[in-house]
Amino acid sequence: MIQKKQVLFSLLLVSISISAAPIKTKTDTKDKKITKAKHSKPKHSSDSNTDSTQGFEAVYTPTAQVGTSPGDLDGSFGRQGLKSSQLDLGGSSIYDIAVNTQGKIFTAGRSENNEHFIVTGYTDNGQIDPEFGYNGNGTNIVIFGDTYEPCGANALAIDNTNPANRGKLVVAGYSGNNFGVARYLSNGEFDCTFNSGSSFPGRNTIVFGLPTKKGSTAKSSAHDLAVGSDGSVVMAGETINSATGKKVLSLGKVREDGKTETSFGANGTVMFSLSERFPGIVTPTAIETIEGIGTQTVTEAGRNIPYTVTAGTTEVFNTQQQGGGSRTQGYIARFNPQGEFNANFGPNGNGLVLVNYSAAGFSVASPSSLHDTIIDSENRIVVVGNVQDRDGFDVISIARYLSNGSPDTSFNGTGVQTVPFNRDAEGLSVAFDQLNRILITGVATTDNNGTQEQVVVRLLPDGTIDRNFGTNGLVVTDFDNPSQNSAGRGIIFQPTKNRIIAAGYNNNANGEPYSALAGYRS
Repeated sequence: MIQKKQVLFSLLLVSISISAAPIKTKTDTKDKKITKAKHSKPKHSSDSNTDSTQGFEAVYTPTAQVGTSPGDLDGSFGRQGLKSSQLDLGGSSIYDIAVNTQGKIFTAGRSENNEHFIVTGYTDNGQIDPEFGYNGNGTNIVIFGDTYEPCGANALAIDNTNPANRGKLVVAGYSGNNFGVARYLSNGEFDCTFNSGSSFPGRNTIVFGLPTKKGSTAKSSAHDLAVGSDGSVVMAGETINSATGKKVLSLGKVREDGKTETSFGANGTVMFSLSERFPGIVTPTAIETIEGIGTQTVTEAGRNIPYTVTAGTTEVFNTQQQGGGSRTQGYIARFNPQGEFNANFGPNGNGLVLVNYSAAGFSVASPSSLHDTIIDSENRIVVVGNVQDRDGFDVISIARYLSNGSPDTSFNGTGVQTVPFNRDAEGLSVAFDQLNRILITGVATTDNNGTQEQVVVRLLPDGTIDRNFGTNGLVVTDFDNPSQNSAGRGIIFQPTKNRIIAAGYNNNANGEPYSALAGYRS
């Protein structure tokens, strides 16, 4: 089985967001994946479990009900398949999820108002694990240093690279204006062998030096991470250049011991702009971002070379439309171990692939975005996001590429797949199950008021929609507040329970964000 975070360390997949307002969402520089949410400060802390079978009038009827069919809520998980918890007085959201070999569940995220780093442990059936963390409440809410700067987690992986690190949790996001990365023991305590000897062992920050306006600071955030086969950690995200107001795509790396890998790029950091690297292809923009990362080992000249693959969104010249202009477009990029673009990747030998869905009947100029990526056992690259159809709706999009960056035409016969919906929908996270089926979670707009709900999709390994899952391959989960927003930001398969788990947030009746999990029959 292939986990979401690969431990072969080398391809970095960048999904570039194009200026066509994908599914009415907001993007924040601190967020790996963000959807519209109503945030207000909660008055008290509570822990509640909710379930719902309410639906909406749409092409797909929601099948998020307790049952035994694939896509039904698993009644043995949480309470009736759902778990919603307020993990911090500022309201909390989950941004990533992982499962260990014993089936225990871990999530990473943050409080949305107080901006704390939150890591939580759950039992294999979705109850908060009292044995996890420092306070016996299943949750660690921490800061990175003594300055009490805002921080938050966007990405989580389990390190299984060697016996000493097996089962440890690696979490990345932002700390103040910098990349933040931490490693935890499986019981939730900081691993003090990570960046040992520092003022705050167990964690490290990566600083990106950029020119800034007087009185301002460049702000960086890691959106995703991958653990290398040697235990090193590479992170991908963005840095806002306050001197220009534009985003610079950013990579950072630490060694297995948590120290900054100074041989990677410039003192452990790589910064670049696609608009500068590929003039005439990409316009200067503030949209450029990396949201997904994976690693890929390719045999070249008799050697196994680890590459980093990223996916994201950028802005490109709209050469296909009269009058020019620009649009957002998803992209994939591959980097050498030193952080340089790999010349053997992509159609032009420049390390870059611009993703379009013309093979699925969409215009080449259709705006698109990428939000996550995963590498399969054959080193093929799977990316998920959204593309705009002819009616102006965003639909969930999936594409698969060979290791050299060519479209994999064995995937749905075209290399691409889209999942129709009668309103906007967006894929935010991707994983594989034990049969190499592709699992996607994200968000769908479910009514004329713009309410958004968590959505889960399953594809067969050949890229066709699995019509035996949910209703025609898709499940919409309305927690308990049909007028409030929810979204899935992370997804994982739990082999010990043959269960799919999606994680994100669920707003309560007052619009306060609660961390949310949903377990589905596989």
